[in-house]
Amino acid sequence: MSVKRTLLEILLAGALLGSSGCNRTDHSQYDYHGTIDNNIVTFYERKYMGNRDENILIVTEPDSTTTEYVDDIGDDLKIEYSNTSKHDQITRHSPNGETQKKFDYYLRRIKETKIGKPEKN
Repeated sequence: MSVKRTLLEILLAGALLGSSGCNRTDHSQYDYHGTIDNNIVTFYERKYMGNRDENILIVTEPDSTTTEYVDDIGDDLKIEYSNTSKHDQITRHSPNGETQKKFDYYLRRIKETKIGKPEKN
């Protein structure tokens, strides 16, 4: 009986820790769907069980080119990859400094748009 109880306690503790959202970062200040610089911009968080979350930024340009920036490791707003689609052709890109700068630019512009004034760098 003692072994069963101990196992049950371990399982319950693991379930509580896994679903409690420990170490999760709330990026809801970036939740957005609107227009920035003539581009349609959407940012949202996708939450999964445990501690795995994704932060997704989608930018659609006037020529219908769409870039999806994905942060799915560490919930740290550092992109792991981006996908660019144009005319039904999708290209996946590894992160680089320029791609991260664009991602950071849109996050900054989202905050500026939501609070109504530019942020100082």
